[in-house]
Amino acid sequence: MKKHESIASTIEQEIAAGKWAAGERLPSIRQIAMHCRCSTYPVVQAMEKLELRGCVVHVAGCGYVVSPEKRRRVMLLSTTREGAVEHYYDIFRDEAEKALVRTQIIFIPNRTSWRSAVAEVRRWAPDLVLLDVEGLLIPFHCVRTLLKIAPVVFCNRFEWPDVSPEGLSGVVLDLHRLLAEQVQYLRKRGCRRIRFVPTQDELQPFLKKHLEHLAAENGLVWGEDAFAVASGLRYFSPRWHRRAVRELPDGLMGNDVSVFRFQQILDTVFGPHPGIVKIGSADSIWSHIAGHEFDSFQTPWRSIWRRALSGKVDSMEYIQSELRHHRVKNAGSGVIDGMECCRSGGMLCFRWHLPEDGPYCLLWLSRTPDFAQAVMAGGTAEQSLEIPVSTAEMYAFWRVIAVTPDGTVFNSQSAEFFSVSRQ
Repeated sequence: MKKHESIASTIEQEIAAGKWAAGERLPSIRQIAMHCRCSTYPVVQAMEKLELRGCVVHVAGCGYVVSPEKRRRVMLLSTTREGAVEHYYDIFRDEAEKALVRTQIIFIPNRTSWRSAVAEVRRWAPDLVLLDVEGLLIPFHCVRTLLKIAPVVFCNRFEWPDVSPEGLSGVVLDLHRLLAEQVQYLRKRGCRRIRFVPTQDELQPFLKKHLEHLAAENGLVWGEDAFAVASGLRYFSPRWHRRAVRELPDGLMGNDVSVFRFQQILDTVFGPHPGIVKIGSADSIWSHIAGHEFDSFQTPWRSIWRRALSGKVDSMEYIQSELRHHRVKNAGSGVIDGMECCRSGGMLCFRWHLPEDGPYCLLWLSRTPDFAQAVMAGGTAEQSLEIPVSTAEMYAFWRVIAVTPDGTVFNSQSAEFFSVSRQ
């Protein structure tokens, strides 16, 4: 054990034994160094470590004092981007405050950032790690490293079909029941061509496994016309799409993000089809498009976070979603201005300004329309988006639609406000 770790461990044990009361001043750095027969540097490191753990607090002009109340340290590792799912982080912070828990949130955008996240777990030494990550993004062999260094509670999802959850702790959605209820919802409304819309271009293995079992339970065959996957979420040409879909589905299921993105692109390519029945899950800003009325199975985030933060989860617990009805009103309209386009290497960068802060749901459309791309935007009025030049040069005219959570719609001034091919 390194010197500063030994000093930190000794002081923490003495605090736990009652040698110093809450709020009482600790000996100075120099005094502790003399007592431990070392330089002041490892003592400073030890005190910083204890402060991270919530054991002590540094008071200007006074030094270090024992924390009035020691809060548990909980770290959340998540692949969910801030603002992508409504209330996700807000409810987490609210429940953490109620539970008197110190928290640190680490967003993991890709697999390469996992190593730095694990390093931060080692540095911060939390009492508990809450893990909500996509199985396709973070393989389970990476998660095993985390399980060796900290207590872990899986939250919201467990997306590794070949890994048994036995012996692990978690508060996760009952995904199979959720999918079964979505299928039943669509079949009760007479849908005979049901399409599951994944959030990725390829169907993830854990989802395929659930859908195959679900089809068998309902007397269907997964992959046939009555129940199949809707693929190709980002880029569409009418020729490719008509070959892939042949006839339009009459029922869409998935989460709100994928279902509404797919509906928008179907409307762009084939024209409006209000008769398609949609059933989503996990509320997001995509479900706030003005004029839409729909049902969705909502994730009970408050129940998930409250239970996970309790520190009393010792097995895999499954939570049910709640069916809710939404009616979205158009709160107003505005204009997107200040559009700019510049080329950098093989990418085109678009920049624009909106009159108010977001977050926004954005849909980019070509004029013909042979192309549609639905994207998420961040929470500020100044926005930008990069797309490959090879893609942009195929489609000369663009317009953009932005929708705020309250239903306000912003449109570009003209469907021909600039020509990408001439930039």
